[in-house]
Amino acid sequence: LKFMIEECHKRNIEFHAWFNPYRAAPSLSTFAADNHIRKRQPQWIMSYNGLQLLDPAIPEVREFVTQVILDVVQKYDIDAVHFDDYFYPYPVTGVTLNDEASFSVYNRGFTNRADWRRDNINLLIKMMSENIKKVKPWVKFGISPFGIWKNKSASQPDASDTKGLEAFHSIYADSKKWIQEGWVDYLAPQVYWSIGFSIANFGVLVPWWAENKGNYNRHLYIGHAAYRINSGGTDPNWAKPSEMPQQINFTRNVTGVNGSIFYNTTSFRNNLLGFNDSLQSNQYKTKAFV
Repeated sequence: LKFMIEECHKRNIEFHAWFNPYRAAPSLSTFAADNHIRKRQPQWIMSYNGLQLLDPAIPEVREFVTQVILDVVQKYDIDAVHFDDYFYPYPVTGVTLNDEASFSVYNRGFTNRADWRRDNINLLIKMMSENIKKVKPWVKFGISPFGIWKNKSASQPDASDTKGLEAFHSIYADSKKWIQEGWVDYLAPQVYWSIGFSIANFGVLVPWWAENKGNYNRHLYIGHAAYRINSGGTDPNWAKPSEMPQQINFTRNVTGVNGSIFYNTTSFRNNLLGFNDSLQSNQYKTKAFV
């Protein structure tokens, strides 16, 4: 980590340390050392479809996660802490998330399980934000949430005109609240769909995020699915070399968008459909301001 930070800073590149705060292990069979948290605190672990997760409802878990991340903040010259989009697990058909024991002990007066789960996540986000600023006020805190907060309906008129999975209801992530409360310095929503895609249209979602980041002076970076270039599947737009350049050009014309983030590095190395060539000769042909 020290090496990577030094090399980034030599090149005027910020280093944002990426965490998945609740992941303990991808499966029950994954090796864990004797001092791993799964073995030291097995009562903190939830199992969901094989995935081993730290239970967001337990106060000691929130404290543990915060202290692990603060250890990195204190020891290394990182520029930001970055959370991925995994909070409560993505739903699997036929699999029930069993947090009955936690709800009975730590419900804090909540009677609605979904509201309680969202509050569990909110408590960590707020706690993380406040503690980073206490330790190093210049270190930013950002999150790359799933690209859909909620789908628009009669009961949810302020949501995006989409029809996909809703992070608010499915993984209990209220990302709109995080930026409007000022708990994060930036959001980088994973808008991993193409322009015109009927279920989740990139051209609809980007303006929605820009309009809904609140009145706080916070940044919004759009997460682009570079890994989907020439991926096949049900969306033919990814077979077009023009799709990603058009996305970049589109975001640059939306007020409130501060830039782009691409997932993932391998897509650049492989120069999918000449993506690198297009960026170097068009979208990124001039040097960026530091």
